[in-house]
Amino acid sequence: MSRLIRLGRVSELSKFKMKSFRVNNENILLISLDGDFYAFEDKCPHMGYPLSMGSLNGEILKCGFHYAKFNVIDGKPISPLANKPLKKYRVILKENEVFIELRE
Repeated sequence: MSRLIRLGRVSELSKFKMKSFRVNNENILLISLDGDFYAFEDKCPHMGYPLSMGSLNGEILKCGFHYAKFNVIDGKPISPLANKPLKKYRVILKENEVFIELRE
C-alpha cells in the first residue's frame, strides 16, 4: 500500500536545486532539475551522511563528506566510493503541486 505526501507547489519548489524534507520519520531530498523533480532518501548509501549537505552539478549529486557521486535521473552510483544506488521515491505532479509516493 502507498500514499501520496504533498511537498509543496511546483512554483515554490522550483526555486531550490535541492531541498530536504522530514516525512514520517524519513529524510527526503527533493531535487529540481530543468523543470523535473527527483526524490531520494536524504542519506548517502556509502556512509549514511545527508546528501542535502552535498552539491548538485547538472545531473550529478555529490555527497559532501566522502564525495560519492550519483546520477539524479536514476539514482545509480557513478563513482567507486558508492556501490549501491540511492533509494528513490516516485514524484507525482498534480495540479501544480509536488507529491511523493511513500510505500507502507
